[in-house]
Order: sequence, then C-alpha cells, then structure tokens
Amino acid sequence: MRFLAIFAILSVLLLAGCAMPGAGASQQGTPQQGAGGTPPEPAASQNQSGQPATPAQPAGIPSEHVTFSSFSWVIHGTYYDSTAAEPTRGIILLPMLDTGRDSYPPSLITRMHDEISNAPVLAMDLRGNGNTTNFGTWQGFQLEDYKAMSSDVVSAMTYMKLRHPTIKEFYLVGASMGSTAAITAAARSPSVIKVAMLSPGMSYHGVDIGSATETYLHPLFIAASREDRESADAASQVFALSPTSDKTLKIYEGIAHGTDMFEATKYDDESLEGLLMAFLKK
Repeated sequence: MRFLAIFAILSVLLLAGCAMPGAGASQQGTPQQGAGGTPPEPAASQNQSGQPATPAQPAGIPSEHVTFSSFSWVIHGTYYDSTAAEPTRGIILLPMLDTGRDSYPPSLITRMHDEISNAPVLAMDLRGNGNTTNFGTWQGFQLEDYKAMSSDVVSAMTYMKLRHPTIKEFYLVGASMGSTAAITAAARSPSVIKVAMLSPGMSYHGVDIGSATETYLHPLFIAASREDRESADAASQVFALSPTSDKTLKIYEGIAHGTDMFEATKYDDESLEGLLMAFLKK
C-alpha cells in the first residue's frame, strides 16, 4: 500500500511538470534566453534571414544597400543619396584591405551628406572584401587581382552616373589599399577631380602607384601617421611626385593606419575628419 501511495504522488508531480514550459523552451512573445540571461544575437556577419548583415548607418540619413557588376564581380555598397534633385558630383569611399564599407565613421558620412549637398556618397566593398566575395577573398589574390580594384572604382562611377546622369565629376577617398585603387582609377578617369589618400603605399601588394601619381593633375590630399613608417614615407613620396600645385600632406603623431586615423585624431585641433571635409568642400 505504501508503495502504491508513493507511486501515485510521483505520477501527479510528473503530470504537473509536463504542463509547464521547460527551462529550454520559450513562451510566445518572450525571447529565448541565452546562457548569460540576455536574448541571443544573430551572428555578426549575417542578419536573421541568413543574408549578409547591413553595416551600421549614420542616424537620420536615408541609405540603400546596392550592388552592381564589375567584370563579373558583384560589388556591394551603401548608397547615401544627395539632397539635391540633380547632383553634379559623386563621392566614393574605398576602405582598407580586410575591412568593409562601414569602416568610415558615420560622423564623416553625415557631414558629407549635410555639407556637400550636391553629391551622393557611395561606400563600397572592394573585391575580395566585406560582402564582395562572389569569387573569393583577397587572401587568395594575385597581382592582377589587386590591379583590377581600380576597375571596380570605375564601375562604381558608371553606376552612380546611371542613377544620376547629371553627375559629371567625382571625389575619391581611399584608405591604405583603397588609396591605391583611388589614385590608379583617378589616373585613367578625367572625371575624377579630387583624391584623398589615407596611409598610402608606393607598392601595396605589388601595385606601383608612381606613374598614376605623376599622371593625376587635380587636387590631392594625403595623410599618414609618423610611426606608421611605410605609409609616412610613401605619403612624402606621393607628395613629391605629384605634379599638381593643389596638394596637402598631413603627418599625424602615432601609429594609426588608414581609417583608424579618424578615431585616433578626433580630438586633435586638425582632426582627419575636419581636414578631409575642408579639402572636399573647397
């Protein structure tokens, strides 16, 4: 009898437990909790639909994730449209190797949008970087692949002209390997009238920029960090080689490279963001 009583009590307890949500279940309308007691987040490289994640955007500025073709590569970018109905210029931002189009600070893009109202901004992922990987990543590149990055910049200009046929001139801003793509594209494109090179190299991954630097005749802005010795030396060489009379060289203290210089200099009297905006606006 005692055994039957204990068995009956255990049966009631088991039935009650089955009627309640278990520890690993989630109730409708309540996010499932992770081990640390906070809702689990999707992987950084994807959104919840499994598609590539959209980079963080500057607050209050309409943006659009766009793609366009460049010699069979599917180039990904973020497009910030102009406030002008018929913009006449376009700005293209080219990131460092192994980074993406979100590496330029939102504050810079906000200022471009607000202070250069006749120019939409396109931040793009160079081939082999960011979401532009339909033929692989930069780690497997050969010399010709790096050289072809300038063709992707030319394709970006074509894309912007198709969106806005009134665009006639371009400003290119490139960081590290992006600066190589910028100056080599500018040397072959008369519509490029301003180039900014952040932490340039005279021969990143074998792509020599000496000839392109001597060919480009329009305003040029160059910046590097003193302890980033390769780039600081290259910045001085680019400045010396450039035939334009409208050129600026800024060497910052420290070791920050490429787009990292925005954060490193943001409290300087002559911050990189401030000097770059002054260059683009003049």
